[in-house]
Amino acid sequence: GLVGIAQGGGDVGARLIEVVDAVTFTGSVATGRKVAVRAAERFIPCSVELGGKDAAIVLSDCNMDRSVMGVAQWGLHNCGQNCAAIERVYVEEAIADDFVRRLGTVADTLEVSPEGQHADIGPLQSHMQLSIVEAHVADALAKGATLVAGGKRTGEGLGYRPTVLDDCTHEMDVMTAETFGPVIAVQRVKEAEEAIALANSSPYGLNGSVWTSNIERGTDLAKRLEVGVAYVNNHAFGGALANVPWTGVKETGTGIAASRFSYHTFTRPRTLFVDSNSKPDAWWFPMNQDLSDMADLLIERGKGSFTAALKIAPILGKRIKAVTQLAQGKR
Repeated sequence: GLVGIAQGGGDVGARLIEVVDAVTFTGSVATGRKVAVRAAERFIPCSVELGGKDAAIVLSDCNMDRSVMGVAQWGLHNCGQNCAAIERVYVEEAIADDFVRRLGTVADTLEVSPEGQHADIGPLQSHMQLSIVEAHVADALAKGATLVAGGKRTGEGLGYRPTVLDDCTHEMDVMTAETFGPVIAVQRVKEAEEAIALANSSPYGLNGSVWTSNIERGTDLAKRLEVGVAYVNNHAFGGALANVPWTGVKETGTGIAASRFSYHTFTRPRTLFVDSNSKPDAWWFPMNQDLSDMADLLIERGKGSFTAALKIAPILGKRIKAVTQLAQGKR
């Protein structure tokens, strides 16, 4: 009874919300809003992680080998089907040619298997997702993007070649909408400030990263990213760290997974008070002058009065006696 599984579509999810004490949801923005609204109506805790369009900013002083492989790893692993996958890259023009060329070479050499066995990349999850990937790539090429690698099916099942697109702009779906596939879209920028502005223009804000050899500058820039988890010279792996908050901003949602900051979602504090005292409490009925005096003395004792502390004990005794007499029908 610790774990149960219910498979199905939106109707099953809607029904589950009616019978649970808390809900954590991962999915689309549209469905996430419905989940959050119903959870609020039921007054139950709710944590949502919704869409993502993670950006990587690659500066001209980066470690080229690490940056190329890091972007490839976090953009293409699991066929790009990761809410924190790098989907857009802003690279400084000074190194853009070399970076894009090397990223394309890596993508071209990765092996794809339609069954996902003994290969670098497996298939997409559904025909619908494959159609979204193809539509984004086609839209980018039609609007002037340059195909560096991939851009086509493997010819078997739902396999799709790791794809790198250069010369992308924010007029393209591949830079603004969630692709959720093995596609890395690259936009060239003049300097870091332009990259920060473009990265923050997204309605999503899950992860973001800055790739540079200047750690201090990279840290300052990463802090300016409007995301829940920011990195310098890495990306996305925070989701595997149990003590690190996994969260987002904007339309990615406000939920927190992992770390002590998520306890309020997965647990609900309760209070149990057991009183083993056989005598009545001194502040119960009757309301008389002794009770008023006791209250004043307690206030003075709270302020540090030693004299007040000495005077409390006799009044406590009188109060308990008065309450006991009232319980016996005397006053």
